[in-house]
Amino acid sequence: MEEDATGIRYFHSATPTDMIFGKGVNAESLNDNALARNLDSLFDSGLEELFWKCSSAMKRKFGFDSKVRHIDATNYSIHSVKPEDDWIGEAVPAFGGNAKNGRNDLLQYTAATVTDGCRILKYRRSYSGNAADAVINRDTLES
Repeated sequence: MEEDATGIRYFHSATPTDMIFGKGVNAESLNDNALARNLDSLFDSGLEELFWKCSSAMKRKFGFDSKVRHIDATNYSIHSVKPEDDWIGEAVPAFGGNAKNGRNDLLQYTAATVTDGCRILKYRRSYSGNAADAVINRDTLES
């Protein structure tokens, strides 16, 4: 049987999954259901701090060191969920906005990210597609 070249198992086929996800985890045990079951737990843990801790652990383990920082706020559209779906109480609320790609019929988010000079993600936070760049940049610099 040919493996789906777009699936999560294929994506992680060359990944050292035991190092990234923990002892005993292999690519065969990763699938969208397993990941989806854990998304709320990840969100509840505080994603900004989780990204920072993962980044710090990776830098220590592999000896990366860079004091350079790059801040970027990027809009993106969500194609799989209708904008009118009610997500009250869910980890990711339904955000909308004025899409840069002109697809105002889709959910819009803005992701604020900070990477270092080694291209390692240090910080990431989602905003409504309506959020102003100035607000996002100020929040990111203050974090």
